[in-house]
Amino acid sequence: MAKDNKRIGDDRRLYNESEWDVAGYEQKVSDLLFRRGYGVISAREQLDLYEQFGRVRIDEVAFGDFSLSRKEVSTLLIGSTKDAFPQADAVIQRIVDMATVPGDIPSIVGAFNRVYNLYGSFFDDEVKAAFQSLVTLARYELEVAAGSYVGSFVLPGAIVEQLPEGRYLEIAIGPGDNLKALAAAKQESTFEGLDISSRMVERARQNLGDTAAIQRGNAMSLQYPNASFDVLVMLNALDRIPNPQVALQEASRVLKQSGTFVVGNCMPLQNTKEVEGGVNIIYVPEGRQVNTMDEAVEKAGCTLDQVVRGIEWNITTIEDGQEILFVDVAVGKRGE
Repeated sequence: MAKDNKRIGDDRRLYNESEWDVAGYEQKVSDLLFRRGYGVISAREQLDLYEQFGRVRIDEVAFGDFSLSRKEVSTLLIGSTKDAFPQADAVIQRIVDMATVPGDIPSIVGAFNRVYNLYGSFFDDEVKAAFQSLVTLARYELEVAAGSYVGSFVLPGAIVEQLPEGRYLEIAIGPGDNLKALAAAKQESTFEGLDISSRMVERARQNLGDTAAIQRGNAMSLQYPNASFDVLVMLNALDRIPNPQVALQEASRVLKQSGTFVVGNCMPLQNTKEVEGGVNIIYVPEGRQVNTMDEAVEKAGCTLDQVVRGIEWNITTIEDGQEILFVDVAVGKRGE
């Protein structure tokens, strides 16, 4: 394993005015778009062109005793796009499989943050947010592998009592504790759940057994037909999904007419975060953010029934330690 990488310690090694062929880059982009007939280039194409014309040089990134190869860095930077996600996910799974947990978690998360610090400025906020979704995925995979994710949020009984029987879907299920509590309370209902983390899915399956059907999935692209569910639950996900507004539209799409939508998040939502060195990490870009649970209900095409604010949530992770967070939960009804 490598020590801290000094070869690319500042942006002068990444961005050299004398080497950056702006005219060549712009001409190449113009030619690509002219041949294609529409005005978009992918993150992969942008990164390749930046390297070709001297704006950026992708290099190995190391942090502590952990390192990412040049190929892995490149794959992660462009892996936030839908088509390239499987390649980035393969890198993440290899890292988790090789990691010694919990000891390696700070170094691995640090290496991901270093990639962001070094290369994030070359991309727009949407790509930055999508990259951070990969960092979040890696972190959860590592926490589950270490057995260190303790204390998932469970809806208070007073809210659960008011929910109807029917077909339930929980998005971002985590270890499945909330869906397990719902199943115990709503014994005439059926339950399904999904999470983007493969290890969270396995943990939820072990936790729930035959009580619920659990699968891996993306909240921004639900693989269910329209109007499939009577109740849809989404907890503590809106500030870790790169485009929560799309996720809320998907929730609305798969919810039946007059279906019940339950959405909650620790407050205030952490759409951005300043980390060491004054670097501002973007989880959700401006224009994509949802800032209250009332707003989330509205964007899901529902009418607000109630909001319960400041529900205490105790959670323990290796990265953040023991935390006491406060969650707002809103319940709405999908319009006819």
